[in-house]
Amino acid sequence: MGSNPPLLGFITRPETVPRHTYQNIKETGWYTINHIHSGIYEQAHKTSGKYREDLSEFEEVDLTPFYSDDCAAPYVKKARICMGMQFVEEHFIEANGTVLLVGAIEEILLGDNYRSEDGALDLEQAQTVAISGISSYHFTQRLDKLEYVRVPEELSRE
Repeated sequence: MGSNPPLLGFITRPETVPRHTYQNIKETGWYTINHIHSGIYEQAHKTSGKYREDLSEFEEVDLTPFYSDDCAAPYVKKARICMGMQFVEEHFIEANGTVLLVGAIEEILLGDNYRSEDGALDLEQAQTVAISGISSYHFTQRLDKLEYVRVPEELSRE
């Protein structure tokens, strides 16, 4: 949603049932986004189930949490790319009762193996998977990496 400050948004489902992730974010102001990879996608998928509030999804799906000093929310230990997020704002979507949550990226955890030579994320090396719908998982594949577009001054709108 922007790079300065670095913001990401995600949509929560309508609150027709208790949404524990939403409630936790609102109570603590923190959450994490963990890239799911081919080695843990089936476990991660199971976190979409409607577990009782008194149960740990980490334990129920056999994933291990870990904490950093800079983020109050747990990360997924086996995730290869992790982002610590601080809640910024929310927007109710009238059309379908969902909520757009906006968060600031406060921390990024990743190994050197998951960066390309220019420092960009290497999603293929991390074996990050994408999801479509609620249950179809896909590998990513880079098509190309293009240079930043610099328009000559005489053609620039600035």
